[in-house]
Amino acid sequence: MLELCPVLPQPEDTLGRIAFAKALAAGEGGASSELWGDARTHLHNAISLGAPNQSELLRMLARVNLELHEPAEAEQALTRAVQSKPEDLATWPVYFEYAREHGRMPALEGILEAQISRLAAQDGPRPEAVAAAYFWLGRVYGEDGNSEEAAAAYVQAAQAAPYTPEVWRRLLRLAADETGVGALRDTLASLFPEPAKVERWPLAAMESIARAWEGGPSALGDATQRLAVLIAGRAASEEEEDWGEYLSVAELLSKELSNAGPATPGLMTARVNLAYAYLELGRIETADELSHDFQAGSGAPEEEQIFLRVRTGILVYREQYADVETLLKDEAPLVRKDLFLSEALANALAHNGRTAGARLRYMTILRTFHLSQAKREEIEAEVRALGGVNSAPGDTAEKEGS
Repeated sequence: MLELCPVLPQPEDTLGRIAFAKALAAGEGGASSELWGDARTHLHNAISLGAPNQSELLRMLARVNLELHEPAEAEQALTRAVQSKPEDLATWPVYFEYAREHGRMPALEGILEAQISRLAAQDGPRPEAVAAAYFWLGRVYGEDGNSEEAAAAYVQAAQAAPYTPEVWRRLLRLAADETGVGALRDTLASLFPEPAKVERWPLAAMESIARAWEGGPSALGDATQRLAVLIAGRAASEEEEDWGEYLSVAELLSKELSNAGPATPGLMTARVNLAYAYLELGRIETADELSHDFQAGSGAPEEEQIFLRVRTGILVYREQYADVETLLKDEAPLVRKDLFLSEALANALAHNGRTAGARLRYMTILRTFHLSQAKREEIEAEVRALGGVNSAPGDTAEKEGS
């Protein structure tokens, strides 16, 4: 191929990629070293001949140089990648990992600052490119333990591209850790001054803390309810979920709750809502502390149901099944319409040796609730384990514990 078109970049590009892929597949050893050398030669040629995808090829070249134990050349390739195509955001995470592994964070900081200056000098730079430069500068500051500088960089990133989720995750995390609360609050107020009118949030959980800060202590009931409902919906989706942003918002709401006066309207509602959020987030002790003072029968039906969910979840976590049965046996109306409570009671009855009552509960769940296929199969397995594959409830014994 090279003999036919020796001065065109495409053949060198293709041969470089082939050698790169073969080197990766070969693993360690002499054969791979030779292949990495071939990849470097062809990639160098493709770049020198003006291949259009310069930044991608330079990232590949950086990886090749690292495999050949030449980190200085790898860094040079990454720097050229940034300069060749500033809007290619894929270079920054590669550069960041390189800098972290090789102790080159100060160098990356300088590159990022130069990039920000270049973008500022442009007429109408891409907001995403500006946001990315500030975001990775924040990551560099965070890596060095400079939390305030990191928060300031993330604020700049948010202002450049307000709908960048990862920027807000970092700001939320810093605020929850006591650093950057003011930065987050001011930025939210600046970019989303009227939370009730916002149609789309960068992160859904942000709405809760934005409403709490805008409305003050009296808004905590609504804000915590929004977070609890959001978390419940995510938990019910049966999809993998990163709960970091939800936990950060819960921590921020908890701080607002602790600063609210005892006469604040809806204070107990807010405590129970937040306790439920913490329960779903796996913070059992915090959920226990927040819900401990709530008196059953003292709230609205919605509050009672959330309270029962929280207390039941805590008892199940602690494997206190006798207490679960005691808590739920007198709450039939609330239990019957709540899948979590119904399943918890059935499970407690089974653990307490009340097999007939447990089977009845599980059979009722199968008839009453709209279940996913996975959940239906799970409940059917519980029924079979209790000796009732096709049992029909109805005899006197099976009314035990119902």
